[in-house]
Amino acid sequence: MKRLLVAVLLLAVAGCATNAPPPISIPAGQPAIAPPPPPPPPPVAAPAERAASSPQSATADQAATGDTAHMVVAIDLAAVERDKLDTFREDMRHVLASRNVSGNDAFEGQDLVVHFSSNGDAGASLLETLCTPGAGEARQFTLTRSDADSYTVRLDSAYRGRLDRSVFDQVMQHLVRKLDSFAPKAPVARPSAPNAIAVDLPDYHDLDRLRRLFGPTRVDIYLIDDAPPEGSDHDVVLPAIGGSPIAVARVPLLPGVQIAWVRTGTDPYLGMHELKLTLDAGDAKRFAAVTGENTRHRIAFVQNGRIVVAAMVVSAIPNGEMTISAPDAQLPEMLRLLGNSVGPAPLKIVDLELTNGGGQKLSTLTR
Repeated sequence: MKRLLVAVLLLAVAGCATNAPPPISIPAGQPAIAPPPPPPPPPVAAPAERAASSPQSATADQAATGDTAHMVVAIDLAAVERDKLDTFREDMRHVLASRNVSGNDAFEGQDLVVHFSSNGDAGASLLETLCTPGAGEARQFTLTRSDADSYTVRLDSAYRGRLDRSVFDQVMQHLVRKLDSFAPKAPVARPSAPNAIAVDLPDYHDLDRLRRLFGPTRVDIYLIDDAPPEGSDHDVVLPAIGGSPIAVARVPLLPGVQIAWVRTGTDPYLGMHELKLTLDAGDAKRFAAVTGENTRHRIAFVQNGRIVVAAMVVSAIPNGEMTISAPDAQLPEMLRLLGNSVGPAPLKIVDLELTNGGGQKLSTLTR
């Protein structure tokens, strides 16, 4: 049984041979801010050795001038913590529905509050079981009773600390690997302000490229015309991943929508690959309005002139959270087109600057 959720968007990866839309699940809840994590790990440097046959060309950006590009990236650890609770909530809803326990849940800050309207004792017992770690496992969730039929689930404080440190280390490694693929010299990453990482790139000048590579992925959202009149000039036909081209309206419903975070996973019940998308908070509000106005219509997510996803809107999506079932054959191309936002946590560049060998600022870009 697929996850029981508050709102549902049926989604088909564009051009699937069956044309049957795989499921898309929409977790509810509002963004929250987590406390700063414990001190992060020490600086990480990419391997300095580079093969003589490296495809990198000796451009002006890579000339050895003594100049250094500096980048500071903030990590949204609160979003990672919230994602863990979202996963717990999906499992909880599945289990409660299978036992005919009814109720509702909502996020309050970083806490998940669950209220039972029937079979409260059975619901409480099931919650306790879900929060209890297995043999040899560390506790991840704690459960407290708020009133007669309400309970609060939150991340265990010790587990949250371990999670934040692990994600911080993963992000640091992720940044170094990505930068080392094109930087002329090995980048060096180090902890910066709380929840941030500073990176130095010797002999690299292109601040605009860094901003593009580590900024959010932008997509245009179009209305799909499933029955375009022959010879119509109101539509444009765009290629779709893994299938036939699709006709969409010439003017997008939402241009330049920012996807803040993309992560991969596996549906625990169907065993299919998934992509979970989180929109920028401001764009999530616009997306909620557009999906509310276009129920029973299909929409397309377009990136670089290609349709990444085609979806049937069943109801408004209030929070910009989508889980997309991705066929194995199409997953690599989907990840490539959404690549800027793929990673262990949502990232945001907060400072970019170029300095010379004496430490003097040559140029600065801020987001």
